Amino acid sequence: MFKICDAYNYELFGANDAPRYKEMFKKHTNFFNYVGASTGVMFNDHFIVFGLLKLMEIYDSLNVQNQNNFTLPVWSKPVFPEPMASLAVKIFDIGTYTEKMRRLKAGPFLRSVTMDMFKKAYEQYEQTLHFYSGHDSTIATIMITLGIYNYILPPYGSSLIFELREKDNEYVVTVLYKNSTNTPPHLLEIPECKRLCTLEHFMDMTKLFIPEDWDKECQVHPVIPQMPVTHSWSYTPTDTWIFTQGFI
Repeated sequence: MFKICDAYNYELFGANDAPRYKEMFKKHTNFFNYVGASTGVMFNDHFIVFGLLKLMEIYDSLNVQNQNNFTLPVWSKPVFPEPMASLAVKIFDIGTYTEKMRRLKAGPFLRSVTMDMFKKAYEQYEQTLHFYSGHDSTIATIMITLGIYNYILPPYGSSLIFELREKDNEYVVTVLYKNSTNTPPHLLEIPECKRLCTLEHFMDMTKLFIPEDWDKECQVHPVIPQMPVTHSWSYTPTDTWIFTQGFI
């Protein structure tokens, strides 16, 4: 199932007016002009969001090639890894710029997790393990929404692990982040919960970001200005609690 969320795209386009992105674009004009001339990508202050999203794609492409020991294009040497990597970190949260964007993007996943946890705790629900597959941006979206993002780009193969445990006759939720194959997953501290969050509290704190009717909230009446390339977010429901980028 593939769905386009017009309300999300409308919010995303609104980030064109965000002072932080305008200032970033202005401060690094020479950088954007150079990358644009080298790649053919259009960077201008009328479509800042489009430019920043394309920059993320360029950085990701170069990063993949670099990690797999491919020869990088000559033009990239003055700008990769720096200053491109530092800029990528700063603009990586553009997809969650507003609370509404976080709600529309992370909400379906949080709904699935909390509903399944509730069924596991209080109803006859036999399934014990779920898997979701996503990208670095979707992992970051969930972390940003929960207030646990450290503004370090999630590496390839990273995973978020949500666990439902029973402690002292009470159900608690833990969130772990596996960002390396060399170390065990990191137990994260959820704001207001620290490392252990009761299921009730976890459901209460996430309900703000769970749409009652995602399709209805995705409807938008104002005309969405046309960007050079539409950057849409899609939701593909799967069946898991481990959220991983790439592979486990």
